[in-house]
Amino acid sequence: MANTAGLIDIKLRAGFDKGAMNTAQREVGKNMQLMANRSKQAGMAINSTIAMSILPFGAALAGAFGFGAAAAVKFEEQFAAVKKTLDVAGEGAEVEAAFQGIARQLRNIAKVSPASIQELTQIAAVGGQLGIAAADIVTFTDTIQKLTVATNMGAEDAAMALARLQKITNLASSDIDNLGSVIVRLGNNFATTESEIVTAATQIATATAGIQTEFNNAAVDAIAFATALRAVGQPAQAGSTAIIRLIQVIKRLNMAGGDQLKTVAMIAGTTVEEFQGLFEIDPSRGLALFIEGLGEFEKKGGDVTGVLKELNLDTLRTSRALMALARAEGEGGLSLIAEALGLANTEFTENTALLTEAERRYETVASQLKILKNIVNENAISFGEQFLPQINNFVFAL
Repeated sequence: MANTAGLIDIKLRAGFDKGAMNTAQREVGKNMQLMANRSKQAGMAINSTIAMSILPFGAALAGAFGFGAAAAVKFEEQFAAVKKTLDVAGEGAEVEAAFQGIARQLRNIAKVSPASIQELTQIAAVGGQLGIAAADIVTFTDTIQKLTVATNMGAEDAAMALARLQKITNLASSDIDNLGSVIVRLGNNFATTESEIVTAATQIATATAGIQTEFNNAAVDAIAFATALRAVGQPAQAGSTAIIRLIQVIKRLNMAGGDQLKTVAMIAGTTVEEFQGLFEIDPSRGLALFIEGLGEFEKKGGDVTGVLKELNLDTLRTSRALMALARAEGEGGLSLIAEALGLANTEFTENTALLTEAERRYETVASQLKILKNIVNENAISFGEQFLPQINNFVFAL
C-alpha cells in the first residue's frame, strides 16, 4: 500500500496515453494528500498495542495502515449522513446489519462506476431526506449516479428532481430507473437538455397527477410535455403554467359538458362523446389532440384567438405556449407533442436508454481512471475499517 501510487503509475503507462496518466497521477496525488491529512488525525488515536503490533512489520505496513484508516474514517463520516436520513425498521443489531448492507452495496457501485463513494453517499442522503425508503435507496442511488454520468445533471439536482416526481405522481420505486431512461431518451432526441426537462416536468407533474388513470403515467406525461415545451423554446415557468392551465380547463369542461366542451371536441376533431371517452382513458392523448387541432384550425384560417378566449386560455403566456406547440412538427408526420408522448411511453416500457448511455460514458479513459481511483479507495476502506473499533475505543477513553 505504501507503493500504491507507483503501482497505479505502472498500470497507467501500460494502458493509457501520457495525458491520461498525468491526469490520474494528479487525482491520486490529491486523494493521497487528503487521506494523509485524515490519517494524521486517526494516527493520534491509535493506542500503543495497535502501534506495537504494526510497526515491527516495517514502514510499508505502517503506511498501509495510515492510508486505510484514513479512508475508513472518511467513509464512516460520509455514511453517517445516510444513516441520519433513512428510517430502517427494527432494533439494535438488526438495524445496524441493514445499514451495513446498504453501505456495502453503495461501495460495490463505486467499483464499477466513475461516481465516487462520496457522491454516492450524498445521493443516498438526499434521497433519504426526500422520503425514499431504505429498501429502495440503493436502486435510487444507482439510477441517479447513471443520470449524472449520462446527462448534464448534477447529483443533488437529479436526486431531488426524481424523488419529487416519484412523490408527486405516486410512481412505484421499481420504476424510477425507467423514468431515468425516459429523460435520457428525450434529451437525446429533442432540442433540449435533461436538466431543462426535469425542471419543467416537476412543475407540470402536479397537474398530470390529477388526471392520471390506470392507462397512463403522470410522471412520463409530465416529462413529455416538458420536453416539447423546451424544444420549442418556451421558458420552464411559462410553459409549465400553460400546460397546467390547459389541464385544469379541459378536466373541468370534460366533467361539466356544455358548449365549451363542444368547442374543445371540434378543435380536437372528435365528437363530444369521443373526446370525453378518450380523456377518461388517456387524458394526455386528448390534450395532444386539442393542441394539434389548434394548429390545423389556424392553418385553415380559423379564429384561434377567439377559441382560446372562449375557453379562458387567452392569457399571453398560455396562448403563446399552446400555439408554439400547436405549430411544431415532429418526425414521421407527427406533431411534436405526439412524438414526445409516444417516445416517452415507449422508452418507459423498454428502459434501455439510461444504461446504454451510462455504459458508453463508463468506457471513456476519464471514467476508467475514476473507476480505478474508486477501486484503490475501496481497498483502502476495506483494509482500514477493521481498525475503527479500536480507534473509537481509544478516543472514547480520552
